[in-house]
Amino acid sequence: MTLSVFSIITQHCPDVLILEADIHALKPFRCDSKNGLAKLLNTLHQWCPSIYMIALSSLPNLELKFLQAGADAFVCKSDPPDKLLNHLENLTNDKPDWKITFHLKRLYRIVS
Repeated sequence: MTLSVFSIITQHCPDVLILEADIHALKPFRCDSKNGLAKLLNTLHQWCPSIYMIALSSLPNLELKFLQAGADAFVCKSDPPDKLLNHLENLTNDKPDWKITFHLKRLYRIVS
């Protein structure tokens, strides 16, 4: 069964969302001249106000677009893995009750 990103977020309201910026489903939002990407990220923040969104892309030129649209961080797929881990570790510094754990049962792949 394939779940949409919206149903997963509204059901689980994750603390962190790593948003695969290259998926086909986001292309209309990235290319929309009417701030479609900002509207999308704003909607995600409305559903889960404390969500921390990291945009992940193979295109480094999308960094400014995603950050201006409301993403909390951007990681290029060509960056060293430590860059993503540093973002996650910085989150745990701001939230002392957090610890980084990975649960494979909560790992979903969004298929467009």
